[in-house]
Amino acid sequence: MLSKAKSAYGGRKLKAFTLVELLVVVVIIGILATLVVLGLQSASRKAKESRAKDSITAVQTALNLYINETGSLDGLKSAGTTTRCGLPSTGFVSVDEACRAAISAGGGNLGSDPLDGLGNRVQFKANSATTYTIVGRSASSTTAAPLCWWASDVSGNLANSAISSTNTGVAPDTCF
Repeated sequence: MLSKAKSAYGGRKLKAFTLVELLVVVVIIGILATLVVLGLQSASRKAKESRAKDSITAVQTALNLYINETGSLDGLKSAGTTTRCGLPSTGFVSVDEACRAAISAGGGNLGSDPLDGLGNRVQFKANSATTYTIVGRSASSTTAAPLCWWASDVSGNLANSAISSTNTGVAPDTCF
């Protein structure tokens, strides 16, 4: 409600907002701003989850093409050249430039760095000559630990491999 106060200029009454009315407006604007910020944070988290899943899917498709073309993942195991991933017999390897080149040379096309939702390279390991596990992470909305996304191809068939997630520690090895 507007108050009518006498002005120091000519004794006329001026219409002005009260302090309480101004405070109510400031509080409402603050609440609306908070809702907008929370909405943007949620959208950002979902975008990072999507990035992690898309990168895993890209690596998954490339590895399946590589296996179909070469018959196994064995060609990625030799280290020391730019055409190999240096894939260890146990544990994960980062899909870096040399690894991308090796996968692409073997028939799988990985055009860009497969980064997860935290900006790290997606990692994978060979479970056998023709099966693998791929991991990537994104921020979690419920815990301080990242949300871990992974795909395991246990049959050599992309259709039988789903991307799953769980809250876990920060090391890719702890995704399982």
